[in-house]
Amino acid sequence: MRRSRLDVRPGLVVAVAALLPALAAVLSGAVQVTRCVSVPGGVARIGIDLALLRHSEECPTTGLALGGESDRVLAVVVLLTAPMLLLHAGVLLGTWGAGAALRRSLARLARLTPWRRVPRPRLLVVPARRAAVGRLASFVSRAHVAVPLLRGPPAPLPA
Repeated sequence: MRRSRLDVRPGLVVAVAALLPALAAVLSGAVQVTRCVSVPGGVARIGIDLALLRHSEECPTTGLALGGESDRVLAVVVLLTAPMLLLHAGVLLGTWGAGAALRRSLARLARLTPWRRVPRPRLLVVPARRAAVGRLASFVSRAHVAVPLLRGPPAPLPA
C-alpha cells in the first residue's frame, strides 16, 4: 500500500505553510530588522543591567541597541533563563501528571454510577435428573475414581 507524502509528514507541511508568509514579508521589505530599540527610562536601566540592552553609537535617536557583552549575556542565561526553563518544564510535567490522575479518577467515577451497575446474579432453576456414574482411571496413581458422567441428550425444560 502506498501513502502520499502529506500523510507521512504533516508537521513539515504545516511548518512550511506557516513560514512562507514571514519569508515573503522579509524578502519584499515589509519587515525591517534593526538592533536599535526605544524603551522607557526605568525599563532601559533594567535591560542594561540584565545585559539585554547596551549603549550604542549606531542608534542616534535612542542610544540603545539589543545585546550586550558576551560574558554578561552568558551570566543572564545561566542565572535566569536556565532555571526558568527547568521551572516551566517541571510545571508542564506536573500539569500533565495531574491531568492524567484526574482523567483516571473521572473514569473510575463513571464506572461507579448507579445506571452502570453490574446486574445481580439470578438463580437458574435446572430440573433434577439422575446422573450416570462411571469410573475414570488416572494415569498417575492408577487408582479408579468415581466420576459422574453428564453426557447424553439435553433434558426438555418445562414450559
